[in-house]
Amino acid sequence: MKLTVHKLGRITDAELDIRPLTVFSGHNGTNKTWLTWALFELLWPVSTGLNTMGIQAASTTDPLYSRVRERLQPLFEASSQGTSKAAVTLGVDELGVWPEGTFEPLMDQDLLASLLGESAGIAPDARVELSLGIQELQARHDAVVAELEPESGLLSITSFWTFTDNLKKAIKRTQTNTHWDEDTLTSACAWPLRQLLFNVLCFPAERAGLLLAAEGGDDDLELPHPMTDFLGVMRRMRGASRRESVLKEVLLPFLAPITGGNIHFTGDRGEERLVLEVGASQELPISVASSLSRSLAGLSHYIRSLASPGDVLLIDELEMNAHPVAQLALVELMAVMVNHGIRIIFTTHSPYVIDHLNNLLEAGRAPEAHQAKLADEFRLKTREAFLPADKVAVYAFEATPDGSEVKVTNAIAPETGLITKSTFAPVTQRLSQIFNAALDATEGGE
Repeated sequence: MKLTVHKLGRITDAELDIRPLTVFSGHNGTNKTWLTWALFELLWPVSTGLNTMGIQAASTTDPLYSRVRERLQPLFEASSQGTSKAAVTLGVDELGVWPEGTFEPLMDQDLLASLLGESAGIAPDARVELSLGIQELQARHDAVVAELEPESGLLSITSFWTFTDNLKKAIKRTQTNTHWDEDTLTSACAWPLRQLLFNVLCFPAERAGLLLAAEGGDDDLELPHPMTDFLGVMRRMRGASRRESVLKEVLLPFLAPITGGNIHFTGDRGEERLVLEVGASQELPISVASSLSRSLAGLSHYIRSLASPGDVLLIDELEMNAHPVAQLALVELMAVMVNHGIRIIFTTHSPYVIDHLNNLLEAGRAPEAHQAKLADEFRLKTREAFLPADKVAVYAFEATPDGSEVKVTNAIAPETGLITKSTFAPVTQRLSQIFNAALDATEGGE
């Protein structure tokens, strides 16, 4: 997955290789969040999940539209007759949905300004482009089956997927319309064929506050789409609190020690409330739980109900509200998730995160016979957190001396596969210099 950037904020030009675990590290105000949000917007239209539950319409100018329309004659006939049920299978390869084998969306100035706000001052020639090879994906979309019941107007669309380990999964959506015509049926059936990813979710830096907003009913918040999408998903999670993800049993045991207990919904359907379960008998409303628990509640929802290979998570400031000990555990949890097929992109301001990621990379190079014993040195005590170098990309976002531009550079040395470039090193050095100066002043004053 390649991400190309031109004149986004102070980033003049950059090309990034988005790997299964990709980290944006750097100073505040270096446009890491803007780039994370832009990547979310590029991927979101081809995703499925709670944030795209409504069947969207395909444009009549889409070349796929006419090919789908030709295949839907049985549905059109059933709709005109108004009685018999009809079904059609639409194969992704058969219809040539991705003839070039790549997905290449682009955001120009208008789309970027809409995402970031008109006052953001986006350059007229700003753009962010993505190139995603279909062969890179952990889950492959095989076909869509469209079924129409004319008497009730119920259209059911089931998408069939195959994972790299040959696990099969089906996702079904329904829509009711008492006045289906050829155009609306074609649009509703063509759009699902474009889906490439399962859940594409963005966890904004403001996620703890948004979580509390999701508990209320304020729908008048004017927020950028990544925030409103997170808010919407958190609200929908209440109604989906009984569903379980395929990775729940694998990942939740690693999260609970970080959050200090299990975060879940309790109460009757329609009256659920979010709590942190501490021990066997105590439940705290999430509003009075620790700030770290609130920051990670969205991640807990995702792991419990949605997590699947083929997902993409974008997390702004992974270490938000986390003590350094918890930061180490979070980095390990991200690595475990990546090793289970979830692609993760996160931003960070923490030297602990970067340093510990190096530990996981170095551990990934250790002989397999030594890894089980080595795992005991880590917070989660699992070798599933060890990472091969080809799964990781780290980028340093640094402003030029005059502050006019931001340079994005690869922070991993190709000869070692380890992170050797850090925006934190000068701060550490400066702290030592200040301490030595203070020590000299103290000793000189005696």
